[in-house]
Amino acid sequence: GISVISLKNEVDFLKEVRATAEHTIGLMLTLIRRTKNAYSHVESGNWDRTLFEGSELYNKKIGILGFGRLGEIVANYTKAFGMQVYYYDINDKQTDIDYISCASIEELCSKVDILSIHLPYNSDTHFVLDKSLFNVMHENAIIINTARGGLVNEKDLLHFLKTKKIAGYATDVLYNEPNISTHPLIKYALKNENVVITPHIGGYTKESVEKTEYFVASKLMSYINE
Repeated sequence: GISVISLKNEVDFLKEVRATAEHTIGLMLTLIRRTKNAYSHVESGNWDRTLFEGSELYNKKIGILGFGRLGEIVANYTKAFGMQVYYYDINDKQTDIDYISCASIEELCSKVDILSIHLPYNSDTHFVLDKSLFNVMHENAIIINTARGGLVNEKDLLHFLKTKKIAGYATDVLYNEPNISTHPLIKYALKNENVVITPHIGGYTKESVEKTEYFVASKLMSYINE
């Protein structure tokens, strides 16, 4: 008998909350331009740019896995970089922009240089990205995850990173976070520059927090007044 007030189905409001989509681009640039180690290189008193040759986003093929609110926003951002946008969604999503729809996750993974994950996490999507999908990806492919850690079989991923069959992984989420003191991906990231991890800060900006708190409080007041 308890009423729950949340942001579920508040589509118009959520379209104005862009923080996670922006963080996705930030992780993408950090990984592809190798800035993770470049920071510490300079802070240690060094200045050798030849150690950090990166790649451009321009003309790269990006795959958007889950073409919902965030997926579409990220697609629009990457379009501005001149990237070729491919996408897959379990629902038939149409767009007026020249994005390329894929018939399956396998097709999406096989075509792209960068895969950005924007799926909901549930029993159907648990470990949806595993060795069967990593096997069809290009060896120079990178993966960006600002959705949920449980979408990726991290044990399989780690094997593909160590054997250089996947070029890199940038994530804002981990499976079983925040219990990460012995997490194998973090141990790997300490010694390797092709993994970037942030502590689930995608949606944590002053603007997003303020807008969300005000919106939910307004919903609560409306509920009480009714």
